[in-house]
Amino acid sequence: MKNLACVLAFLFIWLAGVNVFAQAPNLKMPLEEGYSYLLTVEPGGATIWPGVYDDFHTGTFYYSIDFDNPTDSCAPFITNEYPFVVAAASGTVKRVFTNPNNPLGGYGYGGEIDHGNGYTTIYGHCLDPFYFSVGESIVIGENLCIMGSTGNSTGSHLHFEYRYNGVTQPINFQGVTVFTAGQCYTSGNYIYNSTQTCEYLTGPDANWNYYCNNIKSVFDPWDDVQILAKFTNLVTDHRFKIEAYRNGYFAWDYTTGWNIVGSGGWDSAYFYPSLYGAIPGSWSFNISIDDGGGFTQVDIVNVEVPLNQYYTYNWTQNCSYITGPDSNWHYYCGYPTNYFTNGWDVPVLIKISSIYSDYRFKVYVYKDNVYQWTDTTSWTSVGAWGWNYAYFNPVIYDATVGTWNLYIYIDDSDDGVDNYDYLTYSQFYVF
Repeated sequence: MKNLACVLAFLFIWLAGVNVFAQAPNLKMPLEEGYSYLLTVEPGGATIWPGVYDDFHTGTFYYSIDFDNPTDSCAPFITNEYPFVVAAASGTVKRVFTNPNNPLGGYGYGGEIDHGNGYTTIYGHCLDPFYFSVGESIVIGENLCIMGSTGNSTGSHLHFEYRYNGVTQPINFQGVTVFTAGQCYTSGNYIYNSTQTCEYLTGPDANWNYYCNNIKSVFDPWDDVQILAKFTNLVTDHRFKIEAYRNGYFAWDYTTGWNIVGSGGWDSAYFYPSLYGAIPGSWSFNISIDDGGGFTQVDIVNVEVPLNQYYTYNWTQNCSYITGPDSNWHYYCGYPTNYFTNGWDVPVLIKISSIYSDYRFKVYVYKDNVYQWTDTTSWTSVGAWGWNYAYFNPVIYDATVGTWNLYIYIDDSDDGVDNYDYLTYSQFYVF
């Protein structure tokens, strides 16, 4: 048996006592990107007003912070007095706060996003209700609400918390870890828009936009698959990465060089990798961006390249003996025949090719139309790229006089249940 593309060597590194903190999300500032915002309350509760402390930034809430939006204190400032609050990282909505008026309601309008591994972020005092419901998915940079002053608040601001297992944690926005009341901080939170898969791309047009044409998620075997990811409001240098998997196996990855944004920022940016000559199977593409704080995965896009069957049957031979494998993993049937002497070992050789799915064989053996036994192989993994060919060679040892029949089946579903399909039939005679 031979791998279709190449032989891959895998290095397994065993890590003991891995700290879950290594799986923390990469956070961005939770406000419209490209603008500066005044920090009014720092971790521990100190405020911009000398000697005034905020009790909601002490104890369990120690590391929470408040951002204001004065139009004359920070530059560049946003002209809208009520900027959008945006997701600091991708995740799923865990809670939605719906009490806008009662000071004891605390957060007012807002919500909590679950980023996995025990990490969440909280957004409080929104002007309007949270734009998402519990259980909905959110991507980094997506608008959540508008900055406001609902709940226990005395003025328009954003109350932000970063939690691990319910306890606030020190915040890191792209390497910024020290937050001081009275200082201005600029948001570099890009917006991820979407990733599409299609037959071909056009662009750029006069505005440097690209377009995905004939968008679809199911392709014919050997088609080229074009992938187009779009981001907006990028104010920092960045690079992109794609990781491709087929049938759950890593196939390839690609990382771009750094895109230098400059002082003005970019309205939009595109990442357009391609999969050329897609072999059959279930493909998934992990899309990530690094804008200075390490790669953050923003999406997983799935594509199907179906076949009626993920192999081609070649032939079956009854052999006097079998040789192989040779250097190319071929096996050979020595002196093929259907007639054997009593007591002879009879090997049967079956060849299949163009295999694009993990598989296993089953054989039912009969002599003179009487069932003898069944044999089932274990699953064979063909990896991300499939195999050119494979062989199955059941053997009837010490075959006795009679007419022997073998019924061979193959299962290429690998879905946890038996899905055997009839493959071939072999008959030989022992005298």
